[in-house]
Amino acid sequence: MSRRSITCSRCGSNKNIEKHRIVYGSEGGKYIASNIKLLCRACHDYIHTKEKIEEDIRLAKIRVSRKNYTKSRMRYWVDRLLVLIDRLKRLENLNTISNILKYGYRTYWVK
Repeated sequence: MSRRSITCSRCGSNKNIEKHRIVYGSEGGKYIASNIKLLCRACHDYIHTKEKIEEDIRLAKIRVSRKNYTKSRMRYWVDRLLVLIDRLKRLENLNTISNILKYGYRTYWVK
């Protein structure tokens, strides 16, 4: 198989292809075919950033569901949750497949 025939499983690009483990090494995932997705660097960055934001949203929802915070602390967690949800929406809007192919990975804040 030539390098040109290897393409990103998300956008179809054949540039800067990287291996992405579906189950991460830190969770016991191995570099075996059934656990590998081929992604271009832009889609790979997008996937990891999206997963991080989704995990932060999950944790913020747990915090918001607790009732043992002061009013100001609860306001912090509600605001944090709203910011994270907005970041996820912006990330998804900036990194559509057509935008990835045209511009590469795009973010609007410093990681």
